[in-house]
Amino acid sequence: MGRRLSKRAVLGAVALVVLGACAGAAGVLAARWAAPDLSPLAQATVPAVVFAEVSEQPLTSPISLVGTVHPPQTKDVFAPGAEPSQDGDGAALAAYTQAGRSVSAEERAWTVDGTADPTSAPEPSRPAELEALRLVVTVQRSAVGEPLGPGDVVAEVSGRPVFAIPPGMPLYRNLTLGANGADVSALQEFLAQAGHFGGRVGGEFNSLTLAGLRQLYRAAGYDLPLADGVNPGFVLSEFAEVAAQAAPVVQVAPVGTALDGETPLVRIVTGAPWVSVRATILDVEALPVGAEVTVTAGEAEPLVATVSTVGEYQSDGAPGYDLTVPLTVEWFEAAGDVQRATVEPVGEVPVGPAVPLAAVREDAVGFYVLAAAGEAASADTSSGTSGPAGAGHGLERVAITVTGQSGGYALIAADGELPVGRRIVVSGDSAAAG
Repeated sequence: MGRRLSKRAVLGAVALVVLGACAGAAGVLAARWAAPDLSPLAQATVPAVVFAEVSEQPLTSPISLVGTVHPPQTKDVFAPGAEPSQDGDGAALAAYTQAGRSVSAEERAWTVDGTADPTSAPEPSRPAELEALRLVVTVQRSAVGEPLGPGDVVAEVSGRPVFAIPPGMPLYRNLTLGANGADVSALQEFLAQAGHFGGRVGGEFNSLTLAGLRQLYRAAGYDLPLADGVNPGFVLSEFAEVAAQAAPVVQVAPVGTALDGETPLVRIVTGAPWVSVRATILDVEALPVGAEVTVTAGEAEPLVATVSTVGEYQSDGAPGYDLTVPLTVEWFEAAGDVQRATVEPVGEVPVGPAVPLAAVREDAVGFYVLAAAGEAASADTSSGTSGPAGAGHGLERVAITVTGQSGGYALIAADGELPVGRRIVVSGDSAAAG
């Protein structure tokens, strides 16, 4: 028994010696290598607060719409007797007879449609006057860029004027005193609109009608023609349909031009060029009928125009409203026959307070932002500074009223608590506001 106890004692002593050695070694190691500093790791776990500032931004989104340019509508005005449906001697004969010059039945027999009548005498000769007749521009009374309307002289053809009349007049014959019909009423209405007839429109070609017609010719510097070779009156070949109202001239036939079915006296614009654009629901409010816009395209100077029509809402393609803006012929030509144009509202866009969208928060009460309190509210630091929550700045909840959105910003109503320049939280621990 004593031996066993003695052996146990020896083993216990050895164990104590080993433990002591280990403890001593640990003490030596602890003295040589200090424990690591874990404080940065603890600070890194504190939420960082990123700041921005209340700034001024446009109160409405800048509107810039690209639309389709439609060219002007034009009309060619031909000399009576030289329209595309007539040609050659037939046109010359029509002009000759309508001008009030007498043509005998014998002459008519071999000149109808410019061909000889086989029933007439062999080898008939055409009258010299008919042989020499040509429709030629002798005086050009219209100029490019100038308006041409009812009552104006389009041009002088073969020494006689060609007056402009509105389309749709039922004129089909020469008229002298005593004539009756709807064409006479149309002539009287035309003369009244031109300021040369004060009588009653009754469909009878009377002395007042003749006097008004004579005034029209005298005002242009011409004598009244003979409608039937003997009596003065209305000669159909000296009137050409142009437009209901004055229209700008874009092309004229020079003096000396021999007129045929391919060469018009003038070319006029019956419909101005225009641009069509589609505006979104938000943009259409800034572009009502009558709103001034700037149209730019090609090499032309920007054109200030007005919105003429706003259509109904359309869901096809890009949903929105179709707007039309009339253009001028001069601008269209200067732009170089373009197909697309940019339309923008005229005037400066007002600015107002705004905050980044990322700074806007919402709770059960409504929208709000976290703003720096105290001295930190207007610290002389640049937008976008950051730091740990609670490290030198307090935060407070400030309610806002959002009025719109533009370019990543929420437009807000002006508020004394959020002046321009006040620092607000873009991201961070919202609990810091408590």
